[in-house]
Amino acid sequence: MSENEKNEAYYMDNELILRKSNALIGAKYKTNLLENQLLSIAMTRIEVDAKSPDAPIKARLYPTDINKLINKGKNIYRELKIVSNTLASHPVTIEDGSGNFKVFAFITEVTYENQVLEITFSENIRPHILGLQKNYTTLNLSILTGFVKNASFRIYEILQKEMYRSRNSVNSGMVSVTYNLNELRFMIGLANSEEAAVQRYIAKNRDNVDWDYLYEHVAIEKSYGVWQDLKKRVLNPAQKELAESSDIRFEYEGIRQGGNKIRKIRFDIYPNVVSGSAREALEKRAKVIEEESSEEYRQSVQQENTYQGIYREFVGHNNLSYDDISLLLSKAKYDEETVRSAIKMADKQTEISNYMGWLLKCIEGGWSEPVEVVAGSDKKANIIKEAKNDMASPEFQKIMWEKLTQKDDFPDFLEYIKLSRNAFESIYEDPKERAEVYADWKTGRI
Repeated sequence: MSENEKNEAYYMDNELILRKSNALIGAKYKTNLLENQLLSIAMTRIEVDAKSPDAPIKARLYPTDINKLINKGKNIYRELKIVSNTLASHPVTIEDGSGNFKVFAFITEVTYENQVLEITFSENIRPHILGLQKNYTTLNLSILTGFVKNASFRIYEILQKEMYRSRNSVNSGMVSVTYNLNELRFMIGLANSEEAAVQRYIAKNRDNVDWDYLYEHVAIEKSYGVWQDLKKRVLNPAQKELAESSDIRFEYEGIRQGGNKIRKIRFDIYPNVVSGSAREALEKRAKVIEEESSEEYRQSVQQENTYQGIYREFVGHNNLSYDDISLLLSKAKYDEETVRSAIKMADKQTEISNYMGWLLKCIEGGWSEPVEVVAGSDKKANIIKEAKNDMASPEFQKIMWEKLTQKDDFPDFLEYIKLSRNAFESIYEDPKERAEVYADWKTGRI
């Protein structure tokens, strides 16, 4: 086995460890937290075929894996649907350290089918994630999947790549590094490097990019341009999150240059030990990652995929989750028709106070006929049923959706999901489902 194959085997056999080239860590691209965490997981699940070294770089993820690691109470199925339509659109700008740039698509294809999210990486990314022997950083996946802020995720990666210089006997292991502040904004996604004008400027000035000019006069989509806002909204929260839940912590100082403006930022980075509940959470995620890499787990996933039809049919139906369907299948001894019959029977009920409880009792008791009464009156039940039918009509749902689009915060919703209204409506053709996604955003579930 060659040295390169050994590195790839190690990479695949240690799913707690993510190796990325320093150039990739320092690249400019704009992705959200879910996309960054999905990519991190995917990079540890790449299926390397030693006999076909030129085969496409692919990774397969399962919603159950993602739910356990990074869901945080969100509807991961809706999120994956959005991600599948946006992830492949992100270009990445990588520097070679000699003033040269290379811009390419990070991901060439994303598909979500039969409960499997398959990610195909650009061939250009190969030297930055496979067979690495120098100029790379080792990252802990259980730390990366625990962040709750995207800026914390990126700042952690960027600062961690400097820790190779850390020595416990020197300044308690402290390492200092200084960045141009506006370049850092592009690195952590506070300025959009994907804009056409930004890309043109970088291509034209590749040997001498003026990041201050680029940020202040070219970039349109940018945030926290005022130093005090950047400190309050980005740097201080990231400082707190890294100290509480990662293996490094940092202090920082803004450096004024060319007048009274802060143009640079110096980080003093220290090794850190996580303790208490944060450490327990870290160990729990590590255990999940290790379990998901086992052959037994893979076999169980394949078994679940055997019942993909019923998952596709009912996940999201009356808020049923993937885990709910799995529990119902288990109670029904994996008889799909029993589960399907119980769900359809529940749909005929007028009032159910505990939906999952009702379904479980229906399956366990072998119920065959629904009981349609409200407070002992079938007349009341019929009135309520007719009203619900009217509200469920496509016409009513369309009217309600149009009202939602007129709300003051609707533009904020579109900005959050990074889709135009037309693109969003093409992905979610059902007005009811559109409203549910908006409601999830409104209540903080996505």
